[in-house]
Amino acid sequence: MCYCEHSTSTETQKAERKLQIIQKQLTEIKAQKISLIFTHLYKLNKFNGNVLVTLRGKEIYKAALGYAHFEQLQPLNFQTTFKIASISKQFTAMAVMILYEQKKLSFDDAVSLHLPEFPYKEITIRHLLTHTSGLPEYLHFLAKDSLWSYAKNSDIINWLVHEVPPLQFQAGTQFQYNNTGYVVLAELVSRLAEMPFSLFMKQYIFEPLEMKNTYVLEYLQHLPTVNRAWGYDPTMRNIIEDSPFRYTQGDSGIYSSIEDLQKWDKALYTQQLVSFQTLFQAYKPYTFPDGTHSPYGFGYYLKDNLQTVYHYGNGAGFRSAIIRNLKEKNCIIILDNTSNPRIEQLAEMVENILHDRPITVPQ
Repeated sequence: MCYCEHSTSTETQKAERKLQIIQKQLTEIKAQKISLIFTHLYKLNKFNGNVLVTLRGKEIYKAALGYAHFEQLQPLNFQTTFKIASISKQFTAMAVMILYEQKKLSFDDAVSLHLPEFPYKEITIRHLLTHTSGLPEYLHFLAKDSLWSYAKNSDIINWLVHEVPPLQFQAGTQFQYNNTGYVVLAELVSRLAEMPFSLFMKQYIFEPLEMKNTYVLEYLQHLPTVNRAWGYDPTMRNIIEDSPFRYTQGDSGIYSSIEDLQKWDKALYTQQLVSFQTLFQAYKPYTFPDGTHSPYGFGYYLKDNLQTVYHYGNGAGFRSAIIRNLKEKNCIIILDNTSNPRIEQLAEMVENILHDRPITVPQ
């Protein structure tokens, strides 16, 4: 009897070890595929940037390929900061969730409850978070007026308050991706926290997570010249860092590194910043009156039956991507500083490799 039990236990252990070996080999194959593709594109001058991929919570690929500054031949490293553009929105959403847990707001509060001058009384905080507010896109107006080339958040708020541009649709009835709403959210955070938005982000998110190379760009702030990437046009010959619209916060404005974004990903599987109960609200779509759902939560696009959350960023010569599979704890982070139009393709390609699906390498 004892011998049989011991024999069964031994066989089970052997089977588990064999399975572990097979899984390790399969993981190595996935990592090799990812490495071959990015290395190949880098050699063809079709990719310049940093990549980090985790599978089931473990890092399987990490690379810094190319230059932070081409003229000075400054190589990229894992601490190099990139403009992450619209990926900033998930950090803004986290700031709102932190204030929610501090009982300073409710997601279904009217924005005007906290910003009395805000003229759209029907718009709620949830509408802003989920891009269902109907607010007009401020970028369309900036593009028409050269005087707004270096607009900051207060300019956007003043435009809404004094011009009261008409809504694109009734709040809560449609989804339309919109940067204006996240600028308003940054103002809301600053107002309720009684401190600048950038300081709140540093004090409540970046410092607790030890994201030492992450910051919110301030109006007319001189960016550091060490350990950051410069944004380039597609030919990788001209710096286009000083492009319009780069001083707004909330919708954009954050600079971060590949390693800091990995810390961010890991922290979101803990309750270090907010409770799981609060965090999970970010992974739910907005429900319209007809029962249909939006494709967006709080700062994230949603797919795969809400198992995957993701976002892309685009601005001033930079392209960025972050895809997180919440069920499998996979994460794909890609940062590029050459206006690379293939970022979404590359991120989805890596995602397909992780799930053993067919891939098409960008031409």
